[in-house]
Amino acid sequence: MNTPETGEPAWNLLCQQVGIAAATCTSLWYSLSTHYLAPNRFYHNLNHILACLDMAHPYLPQTQDPLAVQLAIWFHDIIYDPRAANNESESALFASSSLNQAGVPWPLVQEVQRLIVLTATHQAEAGDTNGCLLLDADLAILGAAADEYQRYAQAIRQEYAWVDEASYRQGRGRVLEQFLRRERLYQTRPLYERLEAPARINLRQELAQLRLSAA
Repeated sequence: MNTPETGEPAWNLLCQQVGIAAATCTSLWYSLSTHYLAPNRFYHNLNHILACLDMAHPYLPQTQDPLAVQLAIWFHDIIYDPRAANNESESALFASSSLNQAGVPWPLVQEVQRLIVLTATHQAEAGDTNGCLLLDADLAILGAAADEYQRYAQAIRQEYAWVDEASYRQGRGRVLEQFLRRERLYQTRPLYERLEAPARINLRQELAQLRLSAA
């Protein structure tokens, strides 16, 4: 369940590591939690952020900048409007402005902004350890157990409740097909080995369900 109590300690610890003052950390937490706990967030919410952090945590030492990866996870969906096409760029700008005002060193702010922008295409260069881990963590739900994946798919449908059924099936189907055409869904070796096969099964099963519903 999405509650501030499940995320605030993790955010406070990251603030300490980055060097963000306590009062500023509290103010930023209010902003983050207000966005992620909004009632229209059925999937892109605090649970998703914490799941991404948990997934990324064991592999942070293998990245070039663990702090940047964690900050990018926290901010990457802060702006989320399923009717809009610029959520990623707006989230990146929000993060850049917030962290800059918090006194975070500019090179770190720039890296966080760059990472968030990558979530628009979910593609990173092979040597981009920061980007690859962020994107793999963000897509980890695709390789979840079948029942968890089903709940994720239902939550996405709820976020697009304003779209009629036929249009949703068509649009969602295109997204799934684009993922399935990729040579790899996951770029980091451990997550590729762990999640690639189940993710493709989940994607194919959802796509088959969409097509069956349309028949």
